[in-house]
Formats: sequence, C-alpha cells, structure tokens
Amino acid sequence: MGHLLIYGMGVTKLANTLKIEVKEAKALKDKYFEVFPKIKVLMESLAEEAKAKKFAYSPLDGRRRDLSYIDWDHPRQVGGALNQAKNFPFQGCGASTTKKAMILIRDEIRKYNLDARIINVVHDEILYEVHKDQAERVAQIVQLKMIEAFNYYAPDVPMVVKPEIGLKWIH
Repeated sequence: MGHLLIYGMGVTKLANTLKIEVKEAKALKDKYFEVFPKIKVLMESLAEEAKAKKFAYSPLDGRRRDLSYIDWDHPRQVGGALNQAKNFPFQGCGASTTKKAMILIRDEIRKYNLDARIINVVHDEILYEVHKDQAERVAQIVQLKMIEAFNYYAPDVPMVVKPEIGLKWIH
C-alpha cells in the first residue's frame, strides 16, 4: 500500500482503508495530530477561511476554488466543502508543479532533439516513452526539471525526485 494522508481522511474512510475498527482509526488520527499539531492547526485554519470567504485557496500558486454554490446550512455539503478546502492547497500546488514540470521537460527534450514523448501523468508521476539509448539523459532531465518546477513555487523547500527507468510502468 502507498502512503496515506491521514490528515485529510475521515475516520471511517481511514478505518476502511486500513481494515480496522472506526475507534482504532480515530485513535490513530488523534495520535497523528498529537504528534503533528501544526498540521491540525493548518487544517482548521483552512476550513475556517473557506467558511468565511466561500472559496478554497492555494497560497503557493494562487489557485482558487469557488465554494459559493454550497448550501452552507446543509451539514453534508459543508463537510464536503471543508474537505475540499483542506486538500485544495496541496492538490492545487501539486497540479501546478506537475504542469510546469511538463512544460520545462518538453522544452528541454525539444532543445536536445531527444526521442522521448509523454505517455501519462498520474498525480506527481510523469511517464515518458524514450529510446533506450537516451533513457538516462531523459531521466536526468525529468529529475532536474521536476525539482526546478517545485522550487518555482517553494524555493526554500528541498525537493527529492527519484526517476526510474524500466521496460514497463507499474504504479
């Protein structure tokens, strides 16, 4: 199983994902926020800001997601909107970073006339089909340009990118 974003998951979903009881999931989530209290404060402030402004905001890339259409008297809709508000800054910046990386990589591939083409993008993974003789060079370009794209939005945050070369893509 991949990584779980405990902070953004409700206890029922966490319990189902981990195949544990809801009370165990709640205890796990409570412990998570005890260990990482600043994340809890951030999540609460993102929710409060969304309630007040009726939009979610991604500060690193300036994206906004309109939430004014939500019936703020309907608890289920409010819960969904607040979850969106909590996740949007991370998803928005992730999407902007990936798009910027794709442009930078494309420009570099064209600059050096490499035999590579984009096949798929899944979250933060960009898959290229590359001639085997150029695989190492393209992997290096992908690594450097993904870091450059991330640092465009967060210049003071270190980023690690681990390119992989294979005959098949397995997610």
